[in-house]
Amino acid sequence: MSSDSDRFTVYADDTATTFITKRVLRRMNEVYCSSSGNPSSLYQQGRQAHRQLETSRKEIAGCINCDADELFFTSGGSESDCFAVKGAARYAKQNGKGSHIVASAVEHHAVLQTLNELENEGFDVSYVGVSCNGTVDPSELERSIRDDTLLVCVMYVNNELGTIQPVERLAAVSHSHGALFFTDAVQAVGKLNVDVKALGVDMLSFSAHKFHGPTGVGGLYLKNGVKLLPLINGGGQERGMRGGTENVPGICGMAQALTDEIVKRSDPKYSTSILKKRLYLERKLLSIDGTRLNSTVPACISEILNVSFSKVEGESLVIALDMKGVSVSSGSACASSSLLPSHVLLAAGVPEEYIRGTIRITVSDTLTYSMLDYIYKKIKESTTLLRNMKRTEDGDE
Repeated sequence: MSSDSDRFTVYADDTATTFITKRVLRRMNEVYCSSSGNPSSLYQQGRQAHRQLETSRKEIAGCINCDADELFFTSGGSESDCFAVKGAARYAKQNGKGSHIVASAVEHHAVLQTLNELENEGFDVSYVGVSCNGTVDPSELERSIRDDTLLVCVMYVNNELGTIQPVERLAAVSHSHGALFFTDAVQAVGKLNVDVKALGVDMLSFSAHKFHGPTGVGGLYLKNGVKLLPLINGGGQERGMRGGTENVPGICGMAQALTDEIVKRSDPKYSTSILKKRLYLERKLLSIDGTRLNSTVPACISEILNVSFSKVEGESLVIALDMKGVSVSSGSACASSSLLPSHVLLAAGVPEEYIRGTIRITVSDTLTYSMLDYIYKKIKESTTLLRNMKRTEDGDE
């Protein structure tokens, strides 16, 4: 909080990235200071780095209930997405196992752009629509699968709406037709109880900076027996599946962050507190004229609150709020520079008058009720100001 008692500095965009915790930073510093070796080297320093790497691999594997040898480290969620989708598609093509891919219409751009590239390589891609809250219907998915379908891609939690997909059912439908199932779980790992065996997925991606770990490090779960072609060639790192020296301090930090987050969220009081804060802010925002809520719990996670305001530009609202000390997003951080309307909101059927006036607020445990009141107050002030400016520009006054 600033010296002005009526002004806060409020960060409400954990969906884009989270702050790194002191415990995570401490563990990373210990690794930096205690080991300078390459984990692929045979001498003492390399063996020490390798032990730290594999200890972290086992910790993270335990958090998502997979075997340690099913976990591969990457530079983050986008690389993991590309690794899974391109790797599975190209392996299938190389071995004559189909050329058709099915994906939801609300996938992250890392997946959508990868699919566009694969289409240029001769693959056929079909997109499944979603309901008004962004959910894929398993029966709709089944109708999209063909005899030559090799892969189905449906993200676990949508990064704009927060929608939780019925991944277990979708994976079962895919497997019943002989297709692999991949889920982008970047917004799920660290927020939900992610159990890859219970979900039945073949591949699952995640990224450390979404759960208070460092940026530039992530992972891909690859079920034993599932075959991919490497995305990055080079040395024999990651059992020959991902070239490049592993980021040992970052991986150790990711292991600490995920372990800590799971412990924190295992307390039922935590999830109850987040839900109460979300509903509190929802009610206040809906009191503003021309407000539309684009997703609701329990269809979505409590943390992601996607809301639209008529006769307001989302980007202008984000800037206005930033000037008042409130940090929110106009949608996906990875597409924030795009002038095109959100493909997620279009797929969910949000009316055109609302789409461009959308912001995404992340409700986290660091937000107090006073901060929520401040967010509401500044959104109300800013929407009123922007609407008045628009009326003046349109000559209505």
